[in-house]
Amino acid sequence: MTEPKVLLLDEPLSSLDAQLRTEMRRHIKRINHELGITMLFVTHDQHEAVVLGDRIAFMDEGNVAQVGPPQDFFARPVSARAARFFGWENLVGATQLGHKVHSTLGIFTRTDFDARSGAVLLAIRPDAAYNLGTGSIEGTVVEATFTGSQIAYRIDCTGVLLNLRVAARHNYAVGQTLSFDLDPSMLWTVAVEQARAEGIRQAR
Repeated sequence: MTEPKVLLLDEPLSSLDAQLRTEMRRHIKRINHELGITMLFVTHDQHEAVVLGDRIAFMDEGNVAQVGPPQDFFARPVSARAARFFGWENLVGATQLGHKVHSTLGIFTRTDFDARSGAVLLAIRPDAAYNLGTGSIEGTVVEATFTGSQIAYRIDCTGVLLNLRVAARHNYAVGQTLSFDLDPSMLWTVAVEQARAEGIRQAR
């Protein structure tokens, strides 16, 4: 009987439909826990990586760019490409001074920001918006897409285009003004030189 210590799974679910993929992810996770076999699961699907992985290694042009638990990629990506892959859809030009970031959207402070000074890209998760209708940031809705439980908005904030996702009960039409605030816990910064080297551009 074959009892491998490591099992390599190279995109085993890529050709399945959505519902079957969900079921197979559950089976793979259960088998992994029951047998205790180390599984190396290769995928281009970030949701799949997060659901299945205890640790994720993000590959960028053949090199391992970041390794850690899934939570790290959603809290503090180390590069602009890692940020984009794991759902940080907005990268806005800003200036950072220590733990404080100045941008056209406002000034944001997090004590756990990587301490740096100079030009950065402020990474903003699309679900960072709150205080809709009463916040201090204003923009014009240029796109609105109903996705079920949420609405995906594209907002023009004085030339800066943001992708935001909010609960479907917040229904704004194209052309309307939307005010909101940004949750600092859903913000991060990436050095602008690194982003340029990766070919990543800021939101505009």
